[in-house]
Amino acid sequence: MRLELGRVVRSVGLKGEFKLLLSQDFWPEVLDSAQLRLEGADLGKPARILSRRPAGNCWVLGLEGIESLEEAESHRDWILVFEGETLDVEDPPEVLPFQIAGFQVLLPDGQKLGEVRGLEMIPAQHLLLVQGEEKMYRIPFVEPIVRDLDLKEHRILIDPPDGLLDL
Repeated sequence: MRLELGRVVRSVGLKGEFKLLLSQDFWPEVLDSAQLRLEGADLGKPARILSRRPAGNCWVLGLEGIESLEEAESHRDWILVFEGETLDVEDPPEVLPFQIAGFQVLLPDGQKLGEVRGLEMIPAQHLLLVQGEEKMYRIPFVEPIVRDLDLKEHRILIDPPDGLLDL
């Protein structure tokens, strides 16, 4: 499993910290993983987080081996990734796109609507992006529309209100 967690957007301060713009697959507990890498410029290296703090829609991170403003700046546009067979940290507190990508989406009668292509995370509510045979559906990822999410069977049962699938 390979998850892109965010992109380095700039250095912060003089001690080698940088600001990470978060991806949709980020959750704070993943920063405790021993399976993090920093990748960029056709290079990659293990990343051990020494310090962290939220900063708006970003996090400010200090990494082992990056100790100056210049070193942090040299990592601009690098990507922080988790790469491992299984998670070595707590699962995210809410469903993230990586957890449901490829899931089958079924209607109440058992008919297949399509396959999950993503989760659009907008302020009002998340939207499940489902690729059907002929079109992409945007389904609000809320109860009572989402009736069942089965992580083991890789399926989501939905009960859309009349007209939703016609949009």
